[in-house]
Amino acid sequence: MSERPPSDRRLTEEEFRNEVIHRRNLGESERRIAMQLGVSRWLVTKVIRQNRKSRGLEEADSVSPPQPTDAQPTESAATIPASLGQPIQKRASKLDAFELQLRQLLERYPRITVIRLQEELQVAGYTGGYSILSERVRELRAGPAKPLTVRFETGPGAQAQMDWATYDIDFTQEGRRKVQLFSYILGYSRRQYIHFTARQDFETTIRQHIEAF
Repeated sequence: MSERPPSDRRLTEEEFRNEVIHRRNLGESERRIAMQLGVSRWLVTKVIRQNRKSRGLEEADSVSPPQPTDAQPTESAATIPASLGQPIQKRASKLDAFELQLRQLLERYPRITVIRLQEELQVAGYTGGYSILSERVRELRAGPAKPLTVRFETGPGAQAQMDWATYDIDFTQEGRRKVQLFSYILGYSRRQYIHFTARQDFETTIRQHIEAF
């Protein structure tokens, strides 16, 4: 779990936002983030929602601060950055120049960690932080929703699917050798005929069709 930043140094506005989003991505609750950073919970909620809005994840929600009471004073200007109430402007990211390389690394190594990605990008000149990289990796790995596969169906006796596959089999006496697997599946009943052969030439293919019937 993240530790609270040193109290002898004020976070800049950008550092404050990044710290809130980073802690949220780690699974911390808004209440705990507020306690660790020494700010009100509504301010943490506001930063999180503004971040989601900037990425198009939700509509803008007005987050009104709680009304001050004798037991609950308002946040002072020294605690809350003055511009937090303003709309977030889309700004250039240090990661933008490395977008292509990041995508290529994720495609080549799907299980690579964010820390390892950061090391690879730093070699190429990346000077950004872990949080922004982690967020972008999460978005890229989520990707677009995969379309549903529609099963192709036909009436009885109308269609079948044939295919060949090659396997390396270890035989007790002959050792390892390649064998061919002929597969024939009926489109309606999904009943399947399979047979191993020594080759998959034209004559064998015709013969296996006959055997399948």
